[in-house]
Amino acid sequence: MKFIYYINANLLEKEEFDRVVGQVLKKAEYRRLQKDYIDIIEKVRNTIMEWLEVILEKLFSMEAKLGTSAFGISNGIVIICLILLVILVIVFFLSMKKVIGKSKTVRTIYGEKISSSTKSEDLRNKAIEYREHGDYREAIRVGFISLLLKMNEKNLLYLDPTKTNEEMANILRNKNFIYVDIFQSLIYLFNEAWFGHKKIHEEEFYLWEEKLDELWNGVLNIEAKE
Repeated sequence: MKFIYYINANLLEKEEFDRVVGQVLKKAEYRRLQKDYIDIIEKVRNTIMEWLEVILEKLFSMEAKLGTSAFGISNGIVIICLILLVILVIVFFLSMKKVIGKSKTVRTIYGEKISSSTKSEDLRNKAIEYREHGDYREAIRVGFISLLLKMNEKNLLYLDPTKTNEEMANILRNKNFIYVDIFQSLIYLFNEAWFGHKKIHEEEFYLWEEKLDELWNGVLNIEAKE
């Protein structure tokens, strides 16, 4: 039965399982999922371990009754169990991949369609084009969205169409984000331009853009807090 002990103690060791899954979730594309799915991973791992322990107990009992002749039978059963276990793990990660895929669907933020391929820098350049054509309302709209996307890339905010600007400001405030006051001032003019359809003058826009530049550069140098 040393073979069985080896499988239980090494191949399915709790720390090893946590380490492998942890490495996957630390990747940039999965980072947001780490907190959301850690409970699921814990439940799956515990279920697998409990299931295996029951099987091993039955095998020990079988060997005690049948003697060493049962060793070959036990090994065969363990191999079958391992195959089933591998299938369970594969199904689990395929399910996770499916959920991740859903999270990459196109979202609409303030009239702008955002997908997994949308880059904050591209939106920023688009905002500059609007500015050069004198369309300051659109420049503010797209510039603000580019900032939100950059914050999403830095894991400061998660792009959620259901959240208001004030709710996002509160999230940053709770994270002790040092530029939250600038973010709040950007929100103020954005709301007036986008929701209030306020006519934005050139001087007013450039003051807003200066604050956007300051916050943008600040975000680039900030490591998001987990």
